[in-house]
Amino acid sequence: MNKNKLSANQLFWILNIAWMLLNLLQASVTELANDEAYYVVFAKHLDWGYYDHPPMIALFIYLGQWLSGELGVRLLTVLSQPIYIWLLWKLIAPATVEKKDVWLFFIIALAMPILHIYGFVAVPDAPLMLFSALFLYFFVQYLQHTSWYYIPFMALAIAAIGYSKYTGVLVVLFACAAYPKVFLRKGIYITATLSLLLMLPHLYWQYQHEWVSFQYHLVGRNQDFNAFYIAEYVGNFIAVFNPFILPLVVWIGFKNRHQDELTLLILKRIALFFFLFFFASCIRGHVQPQWFIFVTFSVIALVWQWARNHEKRYRYIRTVSIISIVILIGFRIVAATNPFGMKAEVFNNKTSYTQIANATGNLPVIFMGKYTMAAKYSYYTGLDAHASPNIHFRTSQYQLWDFDSNLLEKPVAIHVGGDYPNATHIQTANGQFSFVIDSCYMPIRKVQIQWLNPYNTIASKREEKNMTLSIHNPYPYDIVIDNEKIQLHYIIRKPWSWVEYFPVDVENPLILTAFSTTNIQQKISIESEKAKPNETYETGFLLTKPPYIVWYNSPIYNIQIVP
Repeated sequence: MNKNKLSANQLFWILNIAWMLLNLLQASVTELANDEAYYVVFAKHLDWGYYDHPPMIALFIYLGQWLSGELGVRLLTVLSQPIYIWLLWKLIAPATVEKKDVWLFFIIALAMPILHIYGFVAVPDAPLMLFSALFLYFFVQYLQHTSWYYIPFMALAIAAIGYSKYTGVLVVLFACAAYPKVFLRKGIYITATLSLLLMLPHLYWQYQHEWVSFQYHLVGRNQDFNAFYIAEYVGNFIAVFNPFILPLVVWIGFKNRHQDELTLLILKRIALFFFLFFFASCIRGHVQPQWFIFVTFSVIALVWQWARNHEKRYRYIRTVSIISIVILIGFRIVAATNPFGMKAEVFNNKTSYTQIANATGNLPVIFMGKYTMAAKYSYYTGLDAHASPNIHFRTSQYQLWDFDSNLLEKPVAIHVGGDYPNATHIQTANGQFSFVIDSCYMPIRKVQIQWLNPYNTIASKREEKNMTLSIHNPYPYDIVIDNEKIQLHYIIRKPWSWVEYFPVDVENPLILTAFSTTNIQQKISIESEKAKPNETYETGFLLTKPPYIVWYNSPIYNIQIVP
């Protein structure tokens, strides 16, 4: 026997580590994507929750910050992928494998476009994949051995999934649904209870913040049905799992319905459940490709098992996978070097934001609704920035932070549209940037308006309503509502579509004294041109102070339009 002969296990780790090293290189030379910069700000302000996401990605980034630059941001993301690749291998590989099986496994995995992206980009999907793989591993062990030993490990993995991304709950639910007999075991209910207990700090944070994340994800992202969303979803599903490989998974699923061992059976059913769930979700709006990233495990496992012992299948998969890998590596080189001078979110950030800082005299910048721009400005310049929420788009974690309180009555630069009067325009490496200088920043976004006599309905025809409002000014300066510089509005809003403003014209300038509460009664004329009878919309009150773009100053209410 040749002692120097490479074993299949050794080959596996050589390939796995080599892939990790490539991701480390990519992570260090590719500039941050928009969301990554946003999560960096999370990491600087660790908490049990955030407006958009649970806190695990913030912790991942925080733990890598002993390294500087983009690599520090992405370090734990890169280190996670070889672990979950190894866990998948342990789940599907038999006791005895050949080196060609290892090669096949890796070329299939590396032919998945989505694994190239999320092998180095610091987004919540990285911890989600890691902890989903851990859960699946312990779940299968629990099913095979019926031992309570695995219960605490499953509970920890489930809680970590919950702290990573909300869609991760689907992994757990679909895994259990894939093997319904598990609901007859007491251990699964103990696991669920332990997981819920571990999630209590996050749930308490949500309670303190009026369940903002759940409101946003379950209600705030709803859109009207559009047939394009279905076509887009199916197209994305095929693209992210490789159009040369995914059709095989469908064929395998129908052909081998009664021949799967436990792990493959569960993975196959999870893939089906994910596809059907998000297909149905197209009714309520756009489905993002990363939401079904877990299906990657199913695709790799099913195709590997299908091809490993059949020469023709092996050759086909090897050929299309190698072609795919070459193409994907080409895209990665472009992402790292930008040889064509493209303008995109991973290019020219340091140059562009430095140009903005120079033009504004290194002032703090208030970005109008552009929360990722605020995050990138801070990251690439080290200067203060804040993102004012945008009623025409969405709000963000910046709405919950109090960053702009540190800028009160100081000079700031305000990001404005290109057509704003008297704006200064500069051409950056990534396009035009327009701004004006406010020599004394006096925000109004934290003024609190309570509607004391809210209505559930409003007529579709012109109607006058008497409204009683309680307005609290938390700032150390008076705010004057004069119907010109500062205007009070009642609005009707269809999220992601339109906003209608109905001015509340106070007869005399209304002075909101510093740190005080003022009650007013006001008659408002309402005639919506966009709202449809018998439909329900968002409504509430806000203050406008151009050029600032704002969010609700009141709670969000629901109103129905009646004929």
